[in-house]
Amino acid sequence: MRRLVRWVVALLAVGAIAIGALLVLALDGTASVQRTDTVSPWVVARARWLLQYHDPRRLARDQVRSVGVPAGDLDELINYGISRRSAGRSRLTLGKDAAKLQVSLPLPDRALTRSLGRYLNLSLEFTAPQGRLQVATARIGRLPVPGALLSSLYRPALKLAGYGDELDLIERSVQRVTLAPRFATLTYAWQPELLDKARDVASDAATRAALKAAQTRLASLLAFHPELRHAPLPAVLQPLLQAAPQREAVRASLLVLAARLANKKFDAIIPEAAAWPQIVPARLTLHGRIDWAQHFVVSAAIAAWAGEPLADAIGLYKELADSQGGSGFSFGDLTADRAGTRFGELASDETDWLDKVMRSTPTDADLMPHAADLPEGLSAAAFRKRFGGIDSPAYRQMVDQIEARIAALPAYHNPAAISPDHE
Repeated sequence: MRRLVRWVVALLAVGAIAIGALLVLALDGTASVQRTDTVSPWVVARARWLLQYHDPRRLARDQVRSVGVPAGDLDELINYGISRRSAGRSRLTLGKDAAKLQVSLPLPDRALTRSLGRYLNLSLEFTAPQGRLQVATARIGRLPVPGALLSSLYRPALKLAGYGDELDLIERSVQRVTLAPRFATLTYAWQPELLDKARDVASDAATRAALKAAQTRLASLLAFHPELRHAPLPAVLQPLLQAAPQREAVRASLLVLAARLANKKFDAIIPEAAAWPQIVPARLTLHGRIDWAQHFVVSAAIAAWAGEPLADAIGLYKELADSQGGSGFSFGDLTADRAGTRFGELASDETDWLDKVMRSTPTDADLMPHAADLPEGLSAAAFRKRFGGIDSPAYRQMVDQIEARIAALPAYHNPAAISPDHE
């Protein structure tokens, strides 16, 4: 009996030593990938074009299409997605018939991680033999992991997690993956069920319920208070957000209001939305401008749902597109975008902050700084002549001025403090 006990103790000790050794090899003190989570407006422009060209509503079942995505765009989008989910960072590098993905994930601050390392650094190398993507090699920190092992485990793992049907659907659709230094090309045969799955991911039952409730609130608010159909934006934001100040309700309210001001409906994504209470037209203003109210709310909704860097990129893309023959590049519009982005970010993450701001009966000047003195209506040629490009010192000086004006507003300068004049 004593011999058995000694064997068990010895095995446990060996196991503990092995686990400790694995942790020492797996954890690192520094992140292997260090970068920002910004998204370029050019990535937004190209993604928008791809979505229009590959509009699923125009595709027949089993219709074969190929989509090529620039390596830089994939790199930025994957990094952005990982940063939104885990506060980590990633870097994707494409080569001929190969790809390398590095991911750095921060770990909770615990005694163990403080002593062994605060980062989990992953490195995956992919190949695409016969057009099928597979893991060739992998590393977790300094610990090598056989690529064949990961390739054999990912299917059972996804099925165990409840994604078996989605995996089968994707494998039926994807025909070929081609990797090159500058582009990754995906050839697929369209399956309409993919759109249903995408709808389910984009709007689960809880999200649909929150959006329906938000649309009902806004429809009722404008129906019973007709004076709010032509009013300053804060007059509608205040009762709408105060009625349901919980995080998911706030996000839903901002998205519903953005859809209303942009004259969009949810029917294409959520067919059942056609039966929801309909919202009467409303012409809300910010500093007397309808377009600034639209810019502010749309940017707030994007920031609340997808994060600040994407909202900034979309706002800048819109202004650059306008300079190519639309209303022209407007730093006033950009101010409304940036202020809305800041509002959406805080409103969706800081319920106490939102409660204080809404109880203070905010005015236009509380939400967005003055911008009537900023250049607007600039054509592409005029913008280039005056500012060069979006990386030039002259342009950065204008953006810094806008950010300084937003930061100077009491609510944004110190989210815990609201102007005493409104308390």
